[in-house]
Amino acid sequence: MSDNQSRKRNAGAQQARHTVEKNEHSAFDKLGLSKRNADYMIRFNQEIEKTKLSEEKKTEVVNEMVQELVDGQKSGKTAKNMYGDVSERIDYVVNGPAKDP
Repeated sequence: MSDNQSRKRNAGAQQARHTVEKNEHSAFDKLGLSKRNADYMIRFNQEIEKTKLSEEKKTEVVNEMVQELVDGQKSGKTAKNMYGDVSERIDYVVNGPAKDP
């Protein structure tokens, strides 16, 4: 098999990957989020899908965060300022707030 045939065969897989990324981006772009906040939510959504939370809980958390971000954007807040890193927020959602001893 020549190198050219191999490239053609792999092109479809790469195009499908880009289509998935575009669909994820468009889901958050239409909600009124800034580009950075939309990127944060995409990364958050990818990470929360890896957890064992129920689908209802995941949807509830994402919708709540989007609403808070849309409201926070009006005063210049970003997702990173509000929630910290994606991994910190995932830990907070999965394990709940830290309890004082």
